[in-house]
Amino acid sequence: MAMSKGYETSFRTMLGAVGRGRRIRHPEIDAFWPMKGHRYQGELLVLGRAVNGWDTTFCQADLARLSSRERIVRRARDASEANRADACPMLWVTSLRGQRGRYNTNTSAFWRVIRRVQAGLGVDPDCTDHWPSHMAWSNLYKLSRGGSGNPGAILCRAQMNNGLPGVIRRELDELSPKRVLVLSGRDWFEPFASALNLKVRWRGGYVVGAASEPGRRWVIAEHPQTRPEDPFVQQVLNAF
Repeated sequence: MAMSKGYETSFRTMLGAVGRGRRIRHPEIDAFWPMKGHRYQGELLVLGRAVNGWDTTFCQADLARLSSRERIVRRARDASEANRADACPMLWVTSLRGQRGRYNTNTSAFWRVIRRVQAGLGVDPDCTDHWPSHMAWSNLYKLSRGGSGNPGAILCRAQMNNGLPGVIRRELDELSPKRVLVLSGRDWFEPFASALNLKVRWRGGYVVGAASEPGRRWVIAEHPQTRPEDPFVQQVLNAF
């Protein structure tokens, strides 16, 4: 099931506000649309910080033009929502395993940890080749630096001040996950916790916080890069 027209309207409105705002120093920007596997049944939504390179590059001036915004939304949506019933968009994760000369998901601590956490939760305990199809994936920031690297402070504030928390709340409403795993660290997530009215119990360790909403458990952890994966995964599973 695709994201709703209401979500698209919120997303597009945020793009326009960012385009009319303060000049962003990144010459190129990428837009990200949430991605849901075809076997997803609400068990796990993973939120990262922002995409580090994505095939939706544009410039800030494009956001100020309605026709360009429409094109950006279509391109971002097409990248995340497969048009064929048999083409699961999340399987890009397994298709890039062991790739040479391009992004290799086998070398990504982010995806290795997610796979192990999902198996530990019993969502796909055998870690089959279609394991990503059982999850949904999104990012805190929908606009990021084009090419590579996290979005700078100006781009982050531009989104937060122009409707980003409402966009994320719509994602949660429509994806309706039972569990949300945030792999960002406290500094990245704390502004969102406040904006979403989440009462996070902050702590030390690889899991930096946890929260509960009716029917939903949140676990906020550090980004797993360079962390020892066995204790990292175990702390996440224990927190859930």
